[in-house]
Amino acid sequence: MTQTVLLIDDSSIDRSTYQRLLSQDDRQSYQVIEFDNGEAALNWCQENRADIILLDYLLPQMDGLEFLRRLHQQAPDEILPVILLTGVGNTAVAVEALKLGAQDYLDKEQVMKERLPQLVRSVAQQVQLKRQLLRQQMQQQIVSEIALQMQRFLDPQDALDEVTQKIRQFLQADRVLVYQFMPDWSGLVVSESIGSGWPIALGQEIQDTCFQQGAGLAYQQGRIWAMTNLEQANLTDCHRNLMEQFAVKANLVVPILQATPPQSDPAFTASLWGLLIVHHCAGPHEWEAEEIAFVQQVAIQLAGAIQQAALYQQTQAGVIACQQAELALQESEARLRLAQAASKSGVWDWDLVTNQIFWSPEYYQLYNLDPSIEPNYETWMSCIHPDDREIVNQQTLQAIDDPNLELRTEFRVAGTEPIRWFAGIGQVLRNAAGEPIRVIGITIDITKQKQAEQALQASAKQFHRAVLACPFPIKIHAEDGEVLLINQTWTDLTGYTQAEMPTIAAWTEKAYGDRKDEIQEMIRARFALEHRSYVGEFFPTTKSGETRIWDFYAAPLGRLPDGRRFIISTAVDCTEQRLAQTQLQAILDSSEIVVSLKDRQGKYLLVNQKYEMLTGMKREAMLGKTDFDLFPPEIAQVLQDNDQLVLEVGESLQFQETVPLSGGSRTYLALKFPLHDANGRVYAVCGMSTDITELKQAQEALRQSNEQLQGLNQDLERANQAKDAFLRMMNHELRTPLNPILGMAEGLQEEAFGPLNIMQEQAVSSIIKSGEHLMTLITNILDLVDLESGKISLHRRSVLIQQLCTTCIAAVSHFAKTKSIHLQTQIAPGVDQVQVDEQRMQQVLTHLLDNAIKFTPNGGTVTLSVQLSFGIFPPNPTGVSLVEFSIRDSGIGIAPENLRKLFQFFTQIDDRLARNYEGIGVGLALTRHLVGLHGGHVSVASQLGQGSCFTVKIPA
Repeated sequence: MTQTVLLIDDSSIDRSTYQRLLSQDDRQSYQVIEFDNGEAALNWCQENRADIILLDYLLPQMDGLEFLRRLHQQAPDEILPVILLTGVGNTAVAVEALKLGAQDYLDKEQVMKERLPQLVRSVAQQVQLKRQLLRQQMQQQIVSEIALQMQRFLDPQDALDEVTQKIRQFLQADRVLVYQFMPDWSGLVVSESIGSGWPIALGQEIQDTCFQQGAGLAYQQGRIWAMTNLEQANLTDCHRNLMEQFAVKANLVVPILQATPPQSDPAFTASLWGLLIVHHCAGPHEWEAEEIAFVQQVAIQLAGAIQQAALYQQTQAGVIACQQAELALQESEARLRLAQAASKSGVWDWDLVTNQIFWSPEYYQLYNLDPSIEPNYETWMSCIHPDDREIVNQQTLQAIDDPNLELRTEFRVAGTEPIRWFAGIGQVLRNAAGEPIRVIGITIDITKQKQAEQALQASAKQFHRAVLACPFPIKIHAEDGEVLLINQTWTDLTGYTQAEMPTIAAWTEKAYGDRKDEIQEMIRARFALEHRSYVGEFFPTTKSGETRIWDFYAAPLGRLPDGRRFIISTAVDCTEQRLAQTQLQAILDSSEIVVSLKDRQGKYLLVNQKYEMLTGMKREAMLGKTDFDLFPPEIAQVLQDNDQLVLEVGESLQFQETVPLSGGSRTYLALKFPLHDANGRVYAVCGMSTDITELKQAQEALRQSNEQLQGLNQDLERANQAKDAFLRMMNHELRTPLNPILGMAEGLQEEAFGPLNIMQEQAVSSIIKSGEHLMTLITNILDLVDLESGKISLHRRSVLIQQLCTTCIAAVSHFAKTKSIHLQTQIAPGVDQVQVDEQRMQQVLTHLLDNAIKFTPNGGTVTLSVQLSFGIFPPNPTGVSLVEFSIRDSGIGIAPENLRKLFQFFTQIDDRLARNYEGIGVGLALTRHLVGLHGGHVSVASQLGQGSCFTVKIPA
């Protein structure tokens, strides 16, 4: 038969895995109904019933434990066929699940090892056994209640009304009635219990020709008629019309038979008093064997009650009739006490006077005996397992000898595999002198009940082991204060063993001192609970004198065999956690950053003091709220969307969030990141926000300034372009006439056009000098333009230092000669080559030599020296080798306050120098930039009146 499996898991991958494992089960087929959340599954359970429920512990909106609680509320009397699936591996969760009604739990790693089909079959069988046991117990309880109540009814009508009401409630039928036959086989409905909306049959006389045609005789012989579906039943037209008249879709008919005691008529036969009838009107109904057996047993009780009432009336006729009625009543009471028999039972009757035994046909079937075997006590004992025979024999003989003992035995049957268990229940009948004369009873197959009991015992042992091994402190105690069990974790944390705290009073005295009475009263109140509840935060003192912080929970466990209520108390030691939370909160409160923590539903779990200042609310009022409770909907929606994006992406993200406050809106730069639990699942979003309102305002002001600067830069660029164009035009216009002027002057100086007198030579020399100076200025200005526009590029190569120095000295020797200045070169040994742009380096050294000659009085000295040195130059923090060029003069020197002006464009340090010496303040600035292009730098050391030294350092 196909079993229905309800699968509840928010992971589609896990659901597919379970489907695959179940489909591989070759011993059982399954219909799997899937849900990814507990709410939808609970709605399904209201209308449907599953054979097995596979429940994931970690679910959205509600976890597996909450699902179990709500499912138990929907069906408080139902055995829950739940297997809890968990990847947490938490023993406390497993214990709580078992207490809430789960049959077992399974770690998801074990699921992957393909243990799932085996566990599903095992739990399904266990649930079936428990349900059968529960139904049998309920059935036996109702039959027992009916039996006890029948004893006090002397009016048959009271008995009939009581029976019909109880049968309809137990079977959840639409109608139950008692039909009494008349001598002509017509009948009258004498008692009825009916649901609302169905036709009433009470008091109606019903003529059914089927009874006259033989159906009555069949019922007299014990016939039972169970019709499951009117539409499929083979009925006569008149019988079908009768069923339709009372809206019957399915019915069960059991005869009510009365027997005449053997003492009055040894050849007695049962008489048919009437029928006990059960109707289902809403639809067809499959009658179970247990239901049929139950109605049969009630019919027996009803027959006994009717006969009991009749016998009671007969006692009024005389003493003899009274004695007969007493004997019949005694037999009736014996039958009433047999009402606990299950559907599989056999009846036996042992006459102690004649030692004759009667076994019903079912009795032979139970023991698998040949019906031709003569029943006797020895044969019965041989059917009992050898290990149980002695005790059963003793119990039987003791019950016969002692009128205060009941005959009730349980034993195994010999030679059966698997083992079968039977229960024997009997009543010893005694005469007026109290002597045993007869024993009647039944034998019941209680194998399933025993299996269920063993399964329950195994569950109890498993629960006990789980409690002892649980990493949380657990205590089980009774309502009178007795401590029944504490686990090792409790002892480890408190230092107290169970022997040191045998009662709640002893525990509270040690752990709470002056507060012991208050704590005991709180504990006593827990016994009135029906479900698990949070007790509160407690501060017990351990044996070592340390105060701990415990969160306590309590749950009822039912009653002990002696009737005392008992509960289980579990605690979570959160001392370190609370200390860490306090420290963390203190750290967060001292931060200027706004910090918050929200769960997956957007509810605040934590905020710091800065967040309180932001919202103007205390954190106690904020925790558990959402952004929609604190901010306008449009703002709250943006904040929620940002949080949801972090949950979906699973990574930290950055947002700009604007929050309206009493003093105006503020803008925050928020870094939000997910927090993961031990299984890697995101359970919360943490946000850390910085107020950037002033920064945003500054950025806006900067943007506006940049727009203005951009316009100014464009104007400046156009001016630079115009300047460059002008300078290049001037370069061309000045060079064009200057070149022939210098050429003609040099021709005159060389007397190409004839000899010159002294005055003419001086004039020509002045023209050449001024022309060359002008040409140098034009070249420097053009280099300056190229430098600013980034058009100057170097062409490095290996240059001989001796040759470079010689070329530069030769370029200024004529100028030095006119002032009788001595030029000298000093090159240190080992300095041979350098990687430079030769033309540009000549330009640098020549300009420095020219300046040294210019500012050195006549007859002075200018020295060009070269040596190797070592220095730190970016990007080489460890240092590099340098070639160091030094130009030292014996000139006028430079005042310290003027040194910083030397390398600025178009600047001269003294107006008097500008009048006495040629120049416009370009050469040194251009020199510094050219040296910088080589990766080096230029420096100066000077004292006024003692000369100057310019040093150029270039990486070797």
